[in-house]
This record gives sequence, structure tokens and C-alpha cells, in this order.
Amino acid sequence: MSGASKQLAYLAGLLVLLILFPCLSLHGETNRPAQVQFSNGDMAGGLISLTPGSEFKIFVGSTLKTLPLEQVQEIRLEPEKESIEQKWRFVEAGRTQKTKWGQPYPVRELRAIITLADGSTSQGHLYTTVLYLEGQEQTTKIVLRAKDKGNEGQTFNDLVYPVRVTFTDKALSVPGTITIKRANSNANELVALTPGAFLRVSATRTPDAKGFQLTGLPITNPFTAFRTGSEIEVDWPANADTGLTARVKQALGNAQDFFDSQELLGVQRDGTDIYSLLMLFRKGPTTLEQADSQPWRLEVWRWKDNGDRLMIAGRGYFFRGIIPKTASPPAVVLLPEVRTSEPKGGTNLP
Repeated sequence: MSGASKQLAYLAGLLVLLILFPCLSLHGETNRPAQVQFSNGDMAGGLISLTPGSEFKIFVGSTLKTLPLEQVQEIRLEPEKESIEQKWRFVEAGRTQKTKWGQPYPVRELRAIITLADGSTSQGHLYTTVLYLEGQEQTTKIVLRAKDKGNEGQTFNDLVYPVRVTFTDKALSVPGTITIKRANSNANELVALTPGAFLRVSATRTPDAKGFQLTGLPITNPFTAFRTGSEIEVDWPANADTGLTARVKQALGNAQDFFDSQELLGVQRDGTDIYSLLMLFRKGPTTLEQADSQPWRLEVWRWKDNGDRLMIAGRGYFFRGIIPKTASPPAVVLLPEVRTSEPKGGTNLP
């Protein structure tokens, strides 16, 4: 079947049933609108994102909880313990007498209270988490800490910290399940990547074995790829921005990577993020001594536009493998995304 015929079959046969609890938009954002209040009274607003691959981690007693950005409604930080400390050392080895030097400095320990969509809270100590607040004029890095230490001579008033981060949209209460059923397809494997953090989720077969289910996705509208034998089909927009593609190609030329063959298959923009689809292949020598010695990976890279250049912000992979040096990686077919949201309860296939 030709590529054009496959696209027509795909357009006619693709049906997505989105069952979410509660129902969510198909166009979820990796950035969320929020207001941040600081301990000195300052306020800032904009779109907040996490470092790629990060989630909120909080110790509640001896239990470590992990919370995706999409499930958090509010974070509050409040002083739990404050002390003034000073550098010191033992006067002599083996003796308990100490001597201090330098100016005192403040140390503040913070307790975090995280509120979820249903109003439930978790209180404890937050792992150090970096937030990126994208305002109208600039992006500001905000660090949430469990412990903050000042410089010598500073006071607690100098230790400005975020006391409240309130997300102004509705947080997700429960991750959802996406059921994908495709006509005219012999796909035997489906993998999804969430935008931003590139959470990789492998699908399971539906009970009728006619489709796949992706369960536990923290956000909607993931990147999806289907593998059928030696071919991979990827949902990817058909319209290409030639100018953006040229910029990504230039940025790839400056990237140092183990994979010395980089085939750019597609580029798309999602808000402030740029995503590129790449087939990566190692042509040069490897440490593998067996016949299958050359690794390949089908990846999605996320880029940030720094004005004069693009910067890699993260990368995730759909599929990977190792093949002989004389072989070629699997062929990749790009198919446009066609999705419809159906109410809970199901729908009929054509």
C-alpha cells in the first residue's frame, strides 16, 4: 500500500475514544497559568512549567509522594524552623572545643502544603523543584526548597521565597484512559509520549483486541507511534513550517550526539515549545561485538527558542533497537492527527 493510500485509510479508519475522569480537553498544555506570591509581598503571573522530566515530590512523614504538575491546584510554603548560624571548626583534633568565624547567616526550613483538585492536601517537605514562569517579557526561574540558607550578614528578611503558587486553571483529579481503535492497520505495538516531560507510556490491547488503551496519562493529546513489523507509523501534523525546519536542521548540526546519523522527519510548534521527530542511527564503531552492533532510536526532541538559536530542552523515544551495520532502521510513515472526542460510554466503529 502506498503512503498516500495509507493516509486515506488512516483518515477514514482512525477513531479515538477519550474517556477521562473528569472529561478533559484534547488540547492539554504543558504549561499552566498561575499566580505566584513571594514573602516580600511581590506578585508575578504567567505560564508555569517544570524542568523536563520533573514532577513534584514531597515527603509526607516517611512516605514519598509524586505528583504531576497537572494534578496540583496550589502549593504553599511556610516557615517550620528558623535559626541563625555561623561557620565553626574544632580548635584541635580530638577536642570538642569549637571556634567560630565570619558573620552569622539565616537558615530557614520550610513546610510545603500541596492542594489537589478535590481539595485534599499533602503536608511535608518538598524536594527542591525548579519552576519556570513565562511572563510577557521574560522567563523567570523560581526555586521551591525545603531549606533555604542565606549569605553571611544577611537576615531572614533577605531570604525571599515563594509563599504561594496558585494555578488559575482547573487541575486534573484523575489520570484518564485513551482508547485508540484503527481500521486497516496491523499495528502490534503502540507507544505514547506526553509533551514536555516525555513520559513514555506503552499501550495495552483492548479486550476486543481491535485497538489499544493508554492508561494513566497525566495530560491529554500525547504523541503516538504505532509499530508494525519493520515499519513505524507516527501521528504527526502534515503541514510543515519550512523556516522552522531549517532552524532545527541548523541546531542539529551543532548538537554532539552518540548517534552520528540524524534524519529529521518532522517539526511542529506547540505554544512556546518546538518539537522535532528524529530517526537516529549509529553508523560509526560501537562496543558491541555481535552481528547486531548498530543502535537506532526514533525520538522526539523538545526545543526552546532563544531568539538567535534553538536550545535542546528535552528528548524522549518511541522505539529503539540494534541492527547489523549493513541494515537500515525501520521505515517511518507520518500520518496526520485526526481525533474526535466521544462521551463516556463508547461509540461504534465504522
